[in-house]
Amino acid sequence: MTNMAKAVLASELETSDGIDVRIGKDVEIQPGITIGEQSIIGAGSIVRKNVPPFKMVIGSPARVVYEIRGDSIVKCKDCGF
Repeated sequence: MTNMAKAVLASELETSDGIDVRIGKDVEIQPGITIGEQSIIGAGSIVRKNVPPFKMVIGSPARVVYEIRGDSIVKCKDCGF
C-alpha cells in the first residue's frame, strides 16, 4: 500500500491532522486520532493516541521524544539533548 493510499484511508476514518504535519513512511494511525500542527511522526510508528502540536513522536506505540520550536528541534525528553 502506498503512502497516498494510507493517507486516503486515514481521512476516511476521520483522522485529522494540523498544519505542516510530517508523516514518515509506513506509519499506522488509528481511527479518530488528531495530529497537532507542525508535528512529526517517525517512519514505522504506530500512533494510538493524539499527538500534541509541535512534538515529534516515534515508536510502536508512538511516544513523544522531542519538542519542536519554530524550525528546530530543541529538547529530547529521554536524554535531555
